[in-house]
Amino acid sequence: MHRAAPTRRLVLRLLAGAALIPVRAVPQEAPRDQGIGGTGARPDDIPGEGDRGIGGTGVIGTIRRFGSIVVNDLRIAYPDDVNVRIDGVPARAADLRVGHVVHVVAHADAGGLATRRIDVTREVVGPVESVRGGNLMVLGQRIAAAGIAGRWAVGDRVAVSGLRRPDGVVVASLIERQADGPARVAGPVRRDRDGHLVIGHLRLAGADT
Repeated sequence: MHRAAPTRRLVLRLLAGAALIPVRAVPQEAPRDQGIGGTGARPDDIPGEGDRGIGGTGVIGTIRRFGSIVVNDLRIAYPDDVNVRIDGVPARAADLRVGHVVHVVAHADAGGLATRRIDVTREVVGPVESVRGGNLMVLGQRIAAAGIAGRWAVGDRVAVSGLRRPDGVVVASLIERQADGPARVAGPVRRDRDGHLVIGHLRLAGADT
């Protein structure tokens, strides 16, 4: 009996069931911890089924293994010349690491998923300011690093990949040494008790003027 090939509409239905974030998803009001390695979207955030011409499905999550890349248990293929950017800087597929948090737009391809661009965003890049057990402070950001390979000392310059909990703590999935390049931090901006704008415990100098 001849078996019909999956249609693009069917593939998009399956993707919606896998808790992916459509490209036009409405931003959440506040950061949510939906599970490390998750997409950051709740099942009820997913729009109604059907092909609405979005041209691909956005996936945000942590690389768990290679052989293509596996993000949120989805295997996403990519060509040898895939466009890779790490913190906005051009890179190569060979620079990808298990534990990187990536943003990709995946398209149905030969019964699976494929992408031509992979964006890696580290949550914070900067000097280690304190080390206490399995916790670090990096550029004013509290890092939960229990179980992460490596030994760190005050003054080490690192790049931390991970997902941020609602309390502001970054649960690290990868910590890499970063010898050079600018310091950076990504996260929600709030006001502290004195009314200053901060990310974590990092005051944003000049942002209040």
